Amino acid sequence: MAYLVTPNVMLHHASIGAPLRGRGSLPPGMLTLCVPVRLAAASTFGKSPLQEPEMPCSIGGALDVVFAEGQTHFVVMIALDLLRRSLPDDDCKTLERTAATLLLPASTASLERFASWLRRVLSEALIHPQMLHFPEAIRSFEEDLVRQLAAAIDYRPPKPLTERPFNRARGLDRALDYLHSRELNGISLPALCEAVAVSQRTLERAFQDTFDMSARDYLKLRRLHAVRRQLMATDKGGAKIADIAFAHGFYELGRFAVVYAQLFGERPSETLGRTFPEPRAVLIGA
Repeated sequence: MAYLVTPNVMLHHASIGAPLRGRGSLPPGMLTLCVPVRLAAASTFGKSPLQEPEMPCSIGGALDVVFAEGQTHFVVMIALDLLRRSLPDDDCKTLERTAATLLLPASTASLERFASWLRRVLSEALIHPQMLHFPEAIRSFEEDLVRQLAAAIDYRPPKPLTERPFNRARGLDRALDYLHSRELNGISLPALCEAVAVSQRTLERAFQDTFDMSARDYLKLRRLHAVRRQLMATDKGGAKIADIAFAHGFYELGRFAVVYAQLFGERPSETLGRTFPEPRAVLIGA
């Protein structure tokens, strides 16, 4: 088994080499789900056969599973508090209501994407365990996990109430004023929404309408610029690039380097190693 544990999440990958039965109780206050990678025919969850495309799940309660030889899966435990902070209210309520059936519907393609993302993140954490020493990296991982889970589930949340464009514009103005008045490169979207008293759905629509990007992408762009500023201010023999990236919430270093190069036209190491000229005064006039 390989593990990744944060304050609100436990993730582990298991490959079953011999038949295994597990009985007990699941931790209260957490959503526990099994993301299958390779199903063995005799594996069961709660005495029901495991089958694609579904994710067995439970919110607390008793556990009775049988994993047959050859079974490979991820087990993910997510604190309900994290789900409720990270998802819009109607999405979270739909997720919890669906989880009460002990099965989260998912297509084969979405399960494969979710499992691939889990595998990549777990591998990154095993290669760079220092990531877990940076609160911003942990926060970004936890929120991205919730987002990846929501994207993998094949359900349709209730249609939200229509909101007036004026409310979206006013919410966007408050959010931008809040961001520009503080050095908040690492603020999460739920925290921003709480600070300016705007719902996540309203703010997401406002950013999409105005900037043609999601609010999460806007905050990510701010973090990328913050990384660049710190790299510019750091001597080549100073802080490590990995630590700077982790401190700004980037926990997948390979993908971070690609996105950074696409945005700024150079690798992070080139920004760190390059000498920037001192600004010169220019006199304008007769």
